[in-house]
Amino acid sequence: MNRRLAKQTRRTRFFVVLFLLLSFLFPSFTRGETTGAPAVAAPINERLAASTQIPEGSADTANSQSENEPQTSEKLETEPQTSAPQQTDRSSEESEAVSESTKEGAEESDKEQPENRTARAASPLNERLEVTKWGIYDASGTQLSGSNPAISNGAYTLKFDWKIDNLAEERIQPGDYFTVVIPQNEGTLPDKSDANGRWATNTSTSSTPILVAINGSMVKIGEWFLESSPEYNYQTQHIRIQFTSGVSQVTATTISGTSFNIGNEALKNYTLKAGIQNVAFGGTTQEIYFNARELDKANGYSYKNAMGAGHNLVEFSIPVNLPTAIELGGDEFDNEKNPGTGWHFNAGEPPHQWGERATNVKGIFVEDELEAGATIGNLTISADTRIPILMPFTEQHPYDGSQHKGGIISSDSAFLSYVLFDSGNGPEYRTSASSDMHQKPTQKTSFDRLYQNQGESKSAFKARVKARDYQYGIYHEKATNKQTLMLYFGDVANGDTEAHKSKKFSDLTDQKLAPSGRLVKGTEGSKKIPVLNFAVKSADYLIKNGYYTAADRELIEDYFTLTFGDSNCIGGQASTFNITMLVRYPLATASGEKSNTVTFHQSSSKVISETNPQSRSATTWLNNPYNSIQLQANEAALFKTDEKNRPLTGVKFGLEKKAVDGTWKPVAGKAYTTGAVVVPVTIIESNGEETVQQQSLDGGFLTGLLPDGTYRFVELETPAGYDKTLSPDYDTAEKKILSASLSSPLKAMRKCVT
Repeated sequence: MNRRLAKQTRRTRFFVVLFLLLSFLFPSFTRGETTGAPAVAAPINERLAASTQIPEGSADTANSQSENEPQTSEKLETEPQTSAPQQTDRSSEESEAVSESTKEGAEESDKEQPENRTARAASPLNERLEVTKWGIYDASGTQLSGSNPAISNGAYTLKFDWKIDNLAEERIQPGDYFTVVIPQNEGTLPDKSDANGRWATNTSTSSTPILVAINGSMVKIGEWFLESSPEYNYQTQHIRIQFTSGVSQVTATTISGTSFNIGNEALKNYTLKAGIQNVAFGGTTQEIYFNARELDKANGYSYKNAMGAGHNLVEFSIPVNLPTAIELGGDEFDNEKNPGTGWHFNAGEPPHQWGERATNVKGIFVEDELEAGATIGNLTISADTRIPILMPFTEQHPYDGSQHKGGIISSDSAFLSYVLFDSGNGPEYRTSASSDMHQKPTQKTSFDRLYQNQGESKSAFKARVKARDYQYGIYHEKATNKQTLMLYFGDVANGDTEAHKSKKFSDLTDQKLAPSGRLVKGTEGSKKIPVLNFAVKSADYLIKNGYYTAADRELIEDYFTLTFGDSNCIGGQASTFNITMLVRYPLATASGEKSNTVTFHQSSSKVISETNPQSRSATTWLNNPYNSIQLQANEAALFKTDEKNRPLTGVKFGLEKKAVDGTWKPVAGKAYTTGAVVVPVTIIESNGEETVQQQSLDGGFLTGLLPDGTYRFVELETPAGYDKTLSPDYDTAEKKILSASLSSPLKAMRKCVT
């Protein structure tokens, strides 16, 4: 199926949730979707500190949708020493919001209307915002400082207090908002030129309600979410707090938040260089000491990581062809000479010079079958080189170009650049030059996507994918409702020709040669080798992050040029890759462990002692609140998704009731539009503990209480770009999308329609 046809024939689905339970147990504040761990929310005992009563109201809902993408900035992906899957558990911590009030009044709670957060003809309030206190805390609750250092790759909790004026002459209006950029490292020099490293969130969230208690009822006065910050060229994130219609009920002199945070251990430290830095947040700075990151030797064995989980989402990381990088670094695999590891790991006297030797690896093919109903969302592939450690050069024996060997390849990446960036609609390309290292590919350097033909068998589709290097596709088996990702990297081999589409590292930068025009030391004679620009970017990264000093620049540039550049034994081919795959599970999926297995194939023998093909699995805990919604008796909730399990907002539904004669009649006044709904859900931890919390979930609506009877939902309008006849819920006789019938009094049950 070609790309245009695929876009024209998108399909949708929905499911209905029914429960017989008590009414809402307590108000709470969701933490949102977590990409580094299961999504967990904790109740926020938000209250108003008021000298007099505040008008009573109720929580409204925001009609919003969030698309979760892998981070486009550098990831520090560390190769495990065993093939065991990695898993992390995180929990959120209570915080509370406080509003100081000076007025009383009365208003009915059902008058507050849903907001649409995309309609933002509103005023930014940053000039009125004051962050009065903030800190970054470790797992023990101790604040990071000059004496309590931040650990590279460590996860931390950001807490802060804020307040904003709400004076009578300048009231906060619905839609007004303020933003706070997440912490930024600024170094110690006035011009910030020594700043290095970064912070990032391992949480992404759609709208999360900010609720306050007023006379025993909960009023939603705003919502918060994370989004890319234009202030920093979208290379980092900010927290956006936007006020909704409920804020009109608050005539307070000050609205403030206390111990506000975006989730327990939701802030990740990606700083590698040791030393003190000023860290800025909310207009003030604090000194924090950062510990240096210790690098491990790469062992070259295949593995797969579950990088995170969120609302019906898990992100998997899959490295490809790791042994070639170790060989290019000068090592050689020999189990007889080196029982155990197979590698020499001799930094001072490795068997080969940089880039001198690599085993021909033929027909690299990766295949990953998902469980039934799961779909692939975002998909990226980065080509990457690895950081060298234990270089043998010293002040007494400095690098002078007479010896182009030494060191050991580590498990951490240095230069990274995408050779595929697919956010769900096929490959995307960069359209202009950029100084960034990790950027989208050009059309020339990107993988190409193949689409499944009607009636095509899985084996035939696989043969098409493997017909040429740098091709991929997703095969859907209708009988089992399973998707299989297929990627063909082709050969990484000596003497490879330009007929192969396999790209060189030097192709991945906008400028091929180093701006300096320098030659690699020791090659100034008959064999001149120019330093390549990707090697310069690698040196920039390693020096900035403290792996090497500025005095080592020529060594590092020469190392990457010779080891991975055009003059090496495989012509500079990109040889080691990392696949990042975001998997979306159906909204009806129960919380629990999720495991996925990838299979690596190649037509030549393996470099190391692994079977061919080789399968690797990763497991993580999926906490899916969509599957554990709690409703009142005789109440229903419907959630609408597309064919990729993404919640859809703005879809209109009607309600029909079955008459005595068996015909279906529209119920007057019962029209619904999908959006964000705030509902209580049961959060199930991997240890079996359960808590009930309030969360905001996209793509749905609540019916309210229904009289006894038999009902069904009917979709009134098909979203633009979708073909309703392809929906599994399309009724061919009535020619419309229908839910299954629902009979009340409703029993304690969950009913899914796919």
